[in-house]
Amino acid sequence: MDDDSRTRPTPPVMLAWFGHPVTVLAIVVLVVNDHLLKAAYPGLVTGKLSDFAGLLVVAPLLATVLAVLAPRLPGTSVALASLGVTGLAFTVVKATAAGATAASALWSGLTGPSVILADRTDLAALPMLGIAGWVWTRARRRPATRRAVRRFGVLVLLPGAVLAVVATSAPSYPDTVAVTVWRNQIVVGQANAYHAGDRQPETWWLSERDGRGWRRLEPAEETALEAERSGLPVGTGQGCVPGEPAHCYRVVSGQLRVEESTDTGTTWRTSWEVPDEVRRYLIRSYDDLGDLEVYLSSQALIVHPTSAGHVVVVANGRDGVAVRDPDGRWTRVGFDGYGGAARRADPSGIDPGALAREIVLALLVALAVMGLGGWLAARRGRVTVIWFGIPLVLGCVGGLVGIPGMGSDEVIAVLGRLLVVLGPLMALTGAVGILVFAGRALPVRWLLLIILIGLASGVGWLAPFVAWANGAIGYRNAALLGSACALVGIAAAGWLGHRFGRPPLPNTEPPVPRAEPPYPATPFGPPPAAS
Repeated sequence: MDDDSRTRPTPPVMLAWFGHPVTVLAIVVLVVNDHLLKAAYPGLVTGKLSDFAGLLVVAPLLATVLAVLAPRLPGTSVALASLGVTGLAFTVVKATAAGATAASALWSGLTGPSVILADRTDLAALPMLGIAGWVWTRARRRPATRRAVRRFGVLVLLPGAVLAVVATSAPSYPDTVAVTVWRNQIVVGQANAYHAGDRQPETWWLSERDGRGWRRLEPAEETALEAERSGLPVGTGQGCVPGEPAHCYRVVSGQLRVEESTDTGTTWRTSWEVPDEVRRYLIRSYDDLGDLEVYLSSQALIVHPTSAGHVVVVANGRDGVAVRDPDGRWTRVGFDGYGGAARRADPSGIDPGALAREIVLALLVALAVMGLGGWLAARRGRVTVIWFGIPLVLGCVGGLVGIPGMGSDEVIAVLGRLLVVLGPLMALTGAVGILVFAGRALPVRWLLLIILIGLASGVGWLAPFVAWANGAIGYRNAALLGSACALVGIAAAGWLGHRFGRPPLPNTEPPVPRAEPPYPATPFGPPPAAS
């Protein structure tokens, strides 16, 4: 690296990388491909094009943001860190199902319904980071120094890059609408609820190992199924065990519930259901759910005999299927938006996207508790912290204001998600600044204790809502318990900051008398002459 590039401010250098013709071209390709070409020409080319162009955009975009937040960091360090983080995140998301699921949940929370798929063939785009690094070496020689260039980058390129990066595949909402028996195997039909009103099956899944495993039908199998579909048995709201007419099952309209009778329907008992509290949680797990009684309810079932007993498969709309195996155990199974995998969906599974509001609030609670304790300590130590208290308060208020808008539509949802992202970031900046100043007035152990109290307060707020998601308690009780934990944390951090952030006691010892001439002799020469 040349010596001149070390002394230049980091933001102009990163803006030159961000505004380089190669990066600008990648932004244009991303916007056009994700918003036009993918819908008109879906396939391998348009799918991979986004990955190749995206890596050229994400690295300089991340570097620009880091440079603005920490302008004194060396440019080369920021660039290398951005390239490394981009490559690592891309690898985790594309190579692991957990990474893809987490990315989908994060993107859905920030930009609305979206799907990111794990596909290891997409890792072929990683060499584009080498090109991005080469662009960086070219851009650092001519950093953006003119005010007009900076404004162009912030007002034009930055919004375009954000629009390009957040664009993902069109959402697909799996909607299990049909269940039948084909070639002595149970199959379920899955529609896409994103297309409102069209509930015709687009994808078919076949049951294996008596409902314990599922796989998507191959194209040739789907063609054969469609040809034979008119003569196949159709799942209805009630069915009996073949050979046992007194043993029957039925779905409960408008509920995720199946009832069972062993006396030809004289009496019925609940065989399987999703409790009301868990169902209320599930409502928040699905984007654009629509009519609850249509898209999140048991609609049809079929009973199929096996060598070990019988299997019951229930079509539950957006919730996938409920399966009773021959041993009598029920399992919820969901299918992803593109038919790539089937998964167990037991009520104990926690979807971070459904708890996004509570997670944001937990973060704000933790930051507010830390900031309060640190502010009291720093204030009593006569250290000015007002300039960090302002972003802390504004960030917490902005996050609270943005939370109700997360589930809204269009403009309100965009503004709500923007506040939910920027609010905690601003609050984090304020809290960290306050704690740094508080370190001058507090012993390290007490400062760490304030931080731990803040973290415990956030966890204490969130834990009851996790219990609610599991159906253990009601939402109102979860809110009361979470609020109590937050108040206890606020009181503890406030007391600690007030108690241990007191200024030192005044010195009561008498002052040492000042020596008057003549001064005593010193080893370095005679005493100074009196004036």
